Amino acid sequence: MFFVASLLAACGPGEPSDTDTEGEPTSTSTGPTTGEPPPTTSSGEETTGEPPLVGVECEQLAGPEGSAVEWYLRCGGNQHDYVFGIATDAAGDLYVAVELRAFDGAQTLKIGEFEVKPGEHSDILLIKLSSAGVPQWVRHFGGPKSQQISGLVACGDGFVIHGWADVGSLDFGGGPVEGTYVASFDFDGNHRWSRSLPVVDDATQVYFLAMTCDDAGQLALTGEFLGGVDLGGGPVSAAADGFVVTYDAAGEFQWAQQFGSAAESSARGRALAFTPGGELVMTGSFTGTVDLGGGPLTAVAFSDMLVAEYSAAGEHLWSRQFGGAGGQDGTAVAVDATGRVVVGGAFFDEIEIGDEKFVNENPEDPEELTSADDAVLVELDASGALLGSQHLATPLNDRVLDLSFGAADSLRFAGVADSAFSLRAFAGEEQTWEWSAKPLNAFPRAAWSGEEAVFVSAAPHGDVDLGSGALGPRGAADMLIARIRR
Repeated sequence: MFFVASLLAACGPGEPSDTDTEGEPTSTSTGPTTGEPPPTTSSGEETTGEPPLVGVECEQLAGPEGSAVEWYLRCGGNQHDYVFGIATDAAGDLYVAVELRAFDGAQTLKIGEFEVKPGEHSDILLIKLSSAGVPQWVRHFGGPKSQQISGLVACGDGFVIHGWADVGSLDFGGGPVEGTYVASFDFDGNHRWSRSLPVVDDATQVYFLAMTCDDAGQLALTGEFLGGVDLGGGPVSAAADGFVVTYDAAGEFQWAQQFGSAAESSARGRALAFTPGGELVMTGSFTGTVDLGGGPLTAVAFSDMLVAEYSAAGEHLWSRQFGGAGGQDGTAVAVDATGRVVVGGAFFDEIEIGDEKFVNENPEDPEELTSADDAVLVELDASGALLGSQHLATPLNDRVLDLSFGAADSLRFAGVADSAFSLRAFAGEEQTWEWSAKPLNAFPRAAWSGEEAVFVSAAPHGDVDLGSGALGPRGAADMLIARIRR
């Protein structure tokens, strides 16, 4: 029986719980602030109403009394502060990937006692926070042109990032990288390795859309490319193709697979998860006809959800599609200790899963005049056989952003329900915990810290409510990080 409770259940804050003893910072920095002081300008003067665009110091504040929010960190200024990845280590410390975009001029940003002076275009920040929110170190990577970061995951005894950089613009410590890149660091922020993906011409486009890593440091990435690129095993080309590629802990190429789309088709990977045996499960979407090794799959209408598993050596094991009228997309995937797979997806009109057909009854958002996706969860056994499915539907947008398994194979869910960011935890068929906030409308992300807490990050452009009323913006798109007790 499928064990995930419906997202139609009412959202609400979780209950407070005891907190752990937090570690000491590894370098001098300001500690967390207690209470909720009035907002101040950079000169320390108290303000009234919405803070002006002069606040350039990150504020670390206690969460609202009686809420599940233990603390939150807000940064703002003229620049846009986008969080594009967060991850935790075994000690509960947090690693954050931030991109600073200076659209309207930039200001010095102070994070604890670390000062960052953004460049003229876009810069990259890597930040380590203790579980108490104390900044441990900040690494700033800039250059004369544009450098971007798109993701971060914990990987073995460190973490890995990916992104894109202009030619001659970015060096993490192992030499210049350009175009689409991957880079690895230890937990002290020291560079371990980095590599660029060579392209055949300037028209080539390569996008990493997701990555995952196992405890040994084996890294897997998926996405799509147009044109020709060398993922590490030699040049490959396609009109519009999805791919999966893996690298070992030293950054050496292991294997890569294209989704095999025809010239009139396209494909993309959106999420990955390793199995306990070292196999790799991927989900995404495709149009037209693709063949991953198990025979051709043809999309029913616009695009179909795609799920596939590869062996540790990159061989195709099984692949499945789920389609219907409109478009369907796989957005998240997790594998438990038995090899059982749970896939999260989104669809606009309808989706057929086995004998079930789920229909989106609210495809249009009358307030925003935009499409309102419904979400779906699909459960498969280790061989790809269908075990069950569930429709997650509210009047507004619903989307599964991330799935993972915790202790005793408890499922952990991060997603959007009725356009609110929602976190859920399940033990078997029972939902054991939930928390939500609205709106966290720009790149919300979650990183689970054991069974006790979860970190949330976002870059809201306006007000956000963590449980005690709206927090006005500090600048353009603000960096917001919060620790939520479970």
